Amino acid sequence: MAGDNGAADPIRRAIAEQVDRLRVIEPAVRADADDAVHQMRVAIRRIRSLLRAAPHAVADSSEIDDELRWLAGVLGTARDAEVLAQRYRRALDRMAPSLVRGRVVERLVDAAAARYRAGWAESVAALDSPRYRKLLAALDALAAAPAGDQPDGSGGTNAVHAAYRRVRKAAKATRVGGTGHDDAALHRVRKAAKRLRYTAAAIRAPSIEEQAKAIQTLLGEHQDSVVSREHLLAEAAAAEAAGEDTFSYGVLYQQERDIARNCRAQLDQVLDELAASMAALSGGRVGL
Repeated sequence: MAGDNGAADPIRRAIAEQVDRLRVIEPAVRADADDAVHQMRVAIRRIRSLLRAAPHAVADSSEIDDELRWLAGVLGTARDAEVLAQRYRRALDRMAPSLVRGRVVERLVDAAAARYRAGWAESVAALDSPRYRKLLAALDALAAAPAGDQPDGSGGTNAVHAAYRRVRKAAKATRVGGTGHDDAALHRVRKAAKRLRYTAAAIRAPSIEEQAKAIQTLLGEHQDSVVSREHLLAEAAAAEAAGEDTFSYGVLYQQERDIARNCRAQLDQVLDELAASMAALSGGRVGL
C-alpha cells in the first residue's frame, strides 16, 4: 500500500490513493471483470494528470510518466476495441433489420470483440512482467517520498488555476477561423479538461470537478465518434473490396457525424458553466 507522506498536500494524497487503486483493480483485470480494464486506465490517467498538474509534488516523475504511458497503451488495445464493439452493437440494435446488410455485424462487432480478447491477453502479460513490478515499486516510492515545499499551502488551488488556463488556451484554439470543427483541437480541450477534473477532485472543488467532467464526457463522445468514423471508412473499403454490401457502413457513418455535430453544439455552454465555477472559486471574473 502507498504511504501517507505528504498527506497535507491534496495532490500528493490523491496520487497515493490512485496508486493504491491500481493494486485493487489489478485482480479484476486479470479475471476479465466487467469494466476492469477501463478502470485501471482511469487510475493511470489520474496519476499522470496529477503529476503534470502539480510538478511540485515530486522531484522527477518523467520516467514514471513514460512507464505509465506504456501501461495505458497496452491496456488501450483492449479498451478501444471494447468501446467500438459496444458502440456498434448498440447502434446496429437500434437500426431497422432491413438496414443491417452484408457482414457488417461480423466486421464491426465480432471483430472488435476478438481484438478485445487479444488485447486483454496482452494486458495480463504486461501485468505479469518485471517491467510492471518495477513500475509499481517506483509508484510506491513516489507516494511515500516527502512532498515538495508549498509554504503558503496554496499548491492545490494554484494547480487548479493552472489546469484551467490550459482548458482556456485549448478552447480558444478551437475557435481559430470561427468554425471550432478541428477534431485534434477539440481532443486537446478534452485532455485539458480531464486534467482539471482530476486536480479539482484532489482539492475537493466539486463544482469545478463536475463541470470539467461534463466537458470531458462531451468531448469523449466526440472523440469516440472521430475514431469510429475512421474505422467505418476502413471497414467499408475492405467490405467493398470483398464485394460485400456497404450500405450499413454509410448509415452508421452519418449517425456518427450527427453525434459529433451535436457535441460541438453543446461545447460553448459547458465551457461557460465551467468559467462561472472558476470565477466563484477565485472570487473574480474568469472567462474563456
